Amino acid sequence: MDIKNKSKPSLVTRILAVVVALLLGVSPTTALADAGVDVSNWQGCVNAAALKADGADFLIAKVTEGNGYTDPVGDCNIQAAIDAGMYTGAYHFARPDLGNSPEAEADWFLSQTVGYRAQHVLPILDWEPGGAYNGWTWWAKRWLDRVHEVWGVKPLIYMSGSVVTSNDWSAVVAADYGLWLAAYPNGYAAETIREAGSPTWSTGQWPFAAVWQYTSSAYGGGIGPLDANTFYGDATTWAAYAGGNPAQPDGSAVDITPSGNTGGAATTPATGSTGGCGSSCVTIQSGQTVSQFWSDWWNVTVPSGDPNRMHPGDVVCHNGGSRTYVVQSGDYLSGIAARLGISWTQLTGYRSGNPSLIYPGEVLYY
Repeated sequence: MDIKNKSKPSLVTRILAVVVALLLGVSPTTALADAGVDVSNWQGCVNAAALKADGADFLIAKVTEGNGYTDPVGDCNIQAAIDAGMYTGAYHFARPDLGNSPEAEADWFLSQTVGYRAQHVLPILDWEPGGAYNGWTWWAKRWLDRVHEVWGVKPLIYMSGSVVTSNDWSAVVAADYGLWLAAYPNGYAAETIREAGSPTWSTGQWPFAAVWQYTSSAYGGGIGPLDANTFYGDATTWAAYAGGNPAQPDGSAVDITPSGNTGGAATTPATGSTGGCGSSCVTIQSGQTVSQFWSDWWNVTVPSGDPNRMHPGDVVCHNGGSRTYVVQSGDYLSGIAARLGISWTQLTGYRSGNPSLIYPGEVLYY
């Protein structure tokens, strides 16, 4: 991320930051915080285990941009981070300058991140449009609202300190969308991945920052320069933002699409219990999702009518009858759909979340 206007904050701003920290009952040096990085195709698919060994507790990866671009290594980075035991976020780079509506860009992001919802990956809007576009706070809020409506989680929004303080973000703040602040007190001097203390820049209309990107010049995990960040919380706090429990890495997190049985009755779940509809039903417990029991998670009956909206105690039943196709070498999604006589949008289950990227051996559902 390219952040400009990184001049030092005033002494008054620094004092206010300390006062706010004290009012919260913590000090800038003792507040609960974790260190992490954010990456994109510029870094390639990173060695997440090495980054963790060098102090990174979390990783945020670019996934989409505008209305139609998917970062080619975004999924690789998120899966590597989950396997390394890190908590994760996925960000969308906004392009209002291209004339796209916020809903169109939000829907593109959502279409590429379906599998991440079961992994409790935190959605984020990267707000860096140039010129007058950075003041289009209404655009940003509509994107955030759309993602919240579908994902069920309130995204964070990333921006530079100058954009925080030069625009009216009151509607975004009032809607409780958290801030990821970028401000570099040490300019572009080489840095490490560390817990950097309290932000040294005003958070504007936000009472605090959820995350502070303190440098774009960190080195760790054998690569650099990197964006490095401090998150004001731990894995439990992150999970609260992301709407569930942290993803549990088991070495097989390469499959981010809903995982489980390939159709029909669910296998005996580790948690939850059989419901009143027979062996093809489960009773949902707190924190569970349909995808924990059936890979074709959309092919179920739930009390709300929406598989993404469930409550503890709901009895969810699999409808059965889902058809499958195993991807062969040389296949592409539209070609498969043409042979099956269906629209490519009816095919689901590809682990990349990107319809342009499928792998031999994957089981698709339609």
